[in-house]
Amino acid sequence: MESALQRRFAPGLPNSLEGIGPGVRACLALDGPESSGDFGGSCDLRDIEEDLPDILTNRLSPLALELVRRSGQVPDPDVYQALQDETFRCSISTTHLVAQTGPVLEALNRSHIKFLVMKGPAVAQFHPALAHRPYSDIDILVRPTDFERTVEILRGAGYFASEESRPPWEWFRTTCIEGMNFQSQQGGAIDVHHHLPPWVFTKELSFDALYSSATPGEVGGVETLYLGAEHAFLVAALHVLNDLWKGDRSLLSWRDLVVLRRCLGRGGLESVFESASLRWLLPYVDETLAALCEPGDSAPGWFRLRYGPKYARLYALGWQRASLTARHPAGWALRLPALRGFAYLTGWLVPSSSFVRERHGGYIAYWQDLARSLRRVADGADLRSVPQRAASLLPYEHKVV
Repeated sequence: MESALQRRFAPGLPNSLEGIGPGVRACLALDGPESSGDFGGSCDLRDIEEDLPDILTNRLSPLALELVRRSGQVPDPDVYQALQDETFRCSISTTHLVAQTGPVLEALNRSHIKFLVMKGPAVAQFHPALAHRPYSDIDILVRPTDFERTVEILRGAGYFASEESRPPWEWFRTTCIEGMNFQSQQGGAIDVHHHLPPWVFTKELSFDALYSSATPGEVGGVETLYLGAEHAFLVAALHVLNDLWKGDRSLLSWRDLVVLRRCLGRGGLESVFESASLRWLLPYVDETLAALCEPGDSAPGWFRLRYGPKYARLYALGWQRASLTARHPAGWALRLPALRGFAYLTGWLVPSSSFVRERHGGYIAYWQDLARSLRRVADGADLRSVPQRAASLLPYEHKVV
């Protein structure tokens, strides 16, 4: 374990895998690049039983079922049934999502809008079985200049953004947030990004750079382009950062990183991270994956001194799960480049009259709610998980995966 002195002067990143149970760890590390012993082959079923709630919540049931099958042991009937039911539900949900999303992706193709499919479908192809990687939405990346036209096409196809995600000003959509989440009544769900989150760390990761390494794929029978494997690894690492800020462990993203590392090795990753000015992030991923796939302490060690300023900046911005800046909506400004962060705070402090009128009745009530929310966070509250009036101050939708 790191000493108090190490944590003080070399805090690194928060360890999102600290405290996970052995059953969850076995699911994540299954067939990983450095797997050995129980983590690579069999697993004590008592570990699966004890970690069942976390396994089900984080959609790891297909992996747990595979561990049960390999163990050759007779599982508890209720546990086995719960794993089977959740695995079936995830499979049906993913299949339905893909079928519903295909037509709108075809509409984007007909409109000659270039887009890249990221995360779920793009990563699932690398998993030993597609069923091992369920997902609840389709993430796509478009050029910033195509974002508004993409939104119009989605809305024309019956997709809508939840009211909770409405920004205080319309210009927030392209200036202060990286994208928007859309759903349809039929069960389609598409997250449209014009920049990769968190924006403050992806300024140099352009659409064209990602597009140049894309690979052919398909979603719901529609020809698309998947993010290239190396960039998929990079995006999964960024997603861990994004989820850490939201207070989530991002276990499914860690599983993606395990699978992609097994397929890619380490060759080529350094240049991909370096070209995006994210080379400082790779040691953290390396050390955490090594700890995950080898039984023992999962805490990352000393970070590389060359990238100390980057880690210090990340730590100062409040990327630890319980930081004050992460627990309040105002902290979103820290996720953005400096000028965009300033624009966010300005627009958030003085929102549009229609936004204020519909949600709070007037500016006085809005500012009173704002003052109360600041006091609550100062007293230890976490407004990321409060879907009531204070949370309505948020100009974005909370999504874990």
